[in-house]
Amino acid sequence: MSIWLPLLLHLSVCTGVACVSLRFSSHVEQSRPSLHEPVDPEIYMNAAKLITSKGYPCEEHWTTTDDGYILNMQRIPRGKRSRDTGINSCRFSPSCKVIRQLTFTQVAMTKYTLLEYSWDEMAKSDLKAMFDYILTYTEHNDLYYVGHSQGTLIGFAGFSSSFELASKVRTFFALGPVTTVGSIKSPIRYLAPFSHEIEFLVDLLGHGEFLPNDEIMKWLARGICNDGVILCENVFFLLGGFDKSQINESRVPVYVAHNPAGTSTKNMVHFAQQVLSNKFQMFDYGSSEENMKHYNQSKAPLYNLDNMYNSVALFWGDMDWLADPKDVEGLIPKIRNLVVNKQIQAWDHFDFIWGMDAPTVCYKDIIKLIRKKENWE
Repeated sequence: MSIWLPLLLHLSVCTGVACVSLRFSSHVEQSRPSLHEPVDPEIYMNAAKLITSKGYPCEEHWTTTDDGYILNMQRIPRGKRSRDTGINSCRFSPSCKVIRQLTFTQVAMTKYTLLEYSWDEMAKSDLKAMFDYILTYTEHNDLYYVGHSQGTLIGFAGFSSSFELASKVRTFFALGPVTTVGSIKSPIRYLAPFSHEIEFLVDLLGHGEFLPNDEIMKWLARGICNDGVILCENVFFLLGGFDKSQINESRVPVYVAHNPAGTSTKNMVHFAQQVLSNKFQMFDYGSSEENMKHYNQSKAPLYNLDNMYNSVALFWGDMDWLADPKDVEGLIPKIRNLVVNKQIQAWDHFDFIWGMDAPTVCYKDIIKLIRKKENWE
């Protein structure tokens, strides 16, 4: 059997300082420094160039959400040496997949300002738009979904609130899974006491975009992180937990250049609300009147995981400061069809995407499970 199996990889990184958003990332490649500066060229690459720099082919795809945002996706259609024999003929491999890698992906926006959305809209509109596009393009009925951090959050929200969306997912792989965040140790906790003072937080964090990925991050990457990698490492440890053994110090300038990539202020307010409430809940507009306008009820609705029947594979770290073990332990009994529950000793939040052992400790298990489900063993 030779088929092309779509896999949506959504690495949406919520750092506690900024959550990489499905709807925004830096759109313009930055100018390069002097030729005499010893910097990693990947600091200045977008998603497609990062992929092709490793010898893989890359396709650019675009789709539009029902609320007017244009989303950019990258697809690796085949391996480095495989022949391109059509979109439905690529046998599954780690490189044969549709990628939604938000740590790097560039996204163009239309219609609304960044203040207009939080992860509610990502779960409701963005996943639907991407799923519909991928399945139409590949002529398949369903796909595998791999999410990290906020990528898991919108998966749990979307699949528990829409049976139609959930029916398109064969297995949901949740890395560093997030639903409630009441136990997090990340600095986002300091926003929580003000989570109901929405106007105050908007004034504090900015109207619209929060922490864009711009020239400042490039400057940090080629300057401070090149000369003082330990300083940049410690920032990541503060946000996601401490696991120095897993980080590749030579790659830190590239990580800093692409993260955080910005999100909306409303998204940050939403996370602050979650810390205070410790509930898996839609955005609270701050008053009964405003909530009535949006939800036809006085309180923001809860997401109900009892409504989600997808098979779920959980991978979580016991040193994670964002997907805190206490929060994950509260999530586990709510999942109806838990096929994998792997706690990884000493891992922090970023080890799932940057960890030295990630291919053998985590990714290998994902590939093995897919092969088994597809009877490829």
